[in-house]
This record gives sequence, structure tokens and C-alpha cells, in this order.
Amino acid sequence: MLAYQARASDAAWAALGEKPVAQAPRAEDKPKALSLDDWESIKSLPTLKETLDVGGVNWVMVDQLDILAKDSEARHQFAIKEAKDSYRSRQRLKYPDGTVVEDTGRAHVGGWAEYKLLNLQPGRPVVILRRMDYVYGDYELDFQVNGKSVAVSSCTGTDRVNRWRNWPVLIPAEVVTESTLLVRQLSLTAGRDVNMFQIWAYQPK
Repeated sequence: MLAYQARASDAAWAALGEKPVAQAPRAEDKPKALSLDDWESIKSLPTLKETLDVGGVNWVMVDQLDILAKDSEARHQFAIKEAKDSYRSRQRLKYPDGTVVEDTGRAHVGGWAEYKLLNLQPGRPVVILRRMDYVYGDYELDFQVNGKSVAVSSCTGTDRVNRWRNWPVLIPAEVVTESTLLVRQLSLTAGRDVNMFQIWAYQPK
């Protein structure tokens, strides 16, 4: 009986012209793993847009801290603490494409800088971009969120000609639990000047 039914089924599909091919169930597409390697070209951009397409992900600027702008520093509760030395700086420097940008910032030796990031969407990763003078490099920063170490940023190399860079660090989604985060960037390399002129925060759209 089973053999008869099979032959009858084959005959029916032959009359229709084609027998369907069984397909394995499709696995759901996994989200693309985020990598700071995708941000390499962003380091050299003289102007950052409100939205950036990086690694196939659309990122939106959700916050900006303008160093030495009184209102911006106050709003983000920016501070440098326990530094051996700290100073202000005004620089007129070039990005690698030759664009000249003038900006003011702060630097410190030892200790840490801390600030609040605002307007965040909980449960989404954050990429922090720090405009820095790349004449000073070869140091590491430990990034802490709400008192917990979450990432180490390695600022390798130097550039004595085209000195502006936008240096990225990725804050994982699992630590973004509120719309406001307290970020501390702690210098891990003794004797290095750590400088910052602008700080931008981006999240996936």
C-alpha cells in the first residue's frame, strides 16, 4: 500500500511538472559582531556626522561633550581627578586629509578623567570617540562604567605631522543599563599625557 501511494504521489508531481525539493529550515540571521576595526577610517574624519554607517551598522550621535565649554562640562559633570599634573590646551592641527581644525581641550598625567554620558538607549552598545592630539601616543586607558572596568583602549603609535585623531572605544550593550552612565577613563601608562578635546557618543539606530 505504501509503495502504491509513493508511486501515485510521484505520478501526480510529474503531471505538475516538478517535484518540490525539501529545504532545511533557515537559521535566523545572527547580528554582526561589532569590531573597533570597522572604526579605523572614522579616526581620521575631520567632521563627524549625526549618523555614521560603520561596519554595516547605522550609528547615531546621542551625546557630545565639548571640553572647556563651561556649560557642556557642567552638564556632563566632567572632572579630572588625582592627576600628577593637568593643563589646558589650544591647538590648531591637521587631520590626515590635511583639514585644519582649531580646538581647545584638557590633558592630564596620571589619575583619571570622568564624565557622564547622557541620552543613551539602555541595552545598546556605545562607541565613544575622543578627539585627541596624536603627537602623544603609546598609552592605554582603562574605561570604567559605574565603577566597573569594561574596556581597555590602546592608543598605539604617534603622528607628529597630522596630529588629530578621533579615538574609539566600545562600551558593551550589557553595561548600558540606564539612559545616563558615569564613565571614567583611567590612565594605565605611567608618565603619559592623556588629552581630550571633544567626546562623542554613538549608538546603533
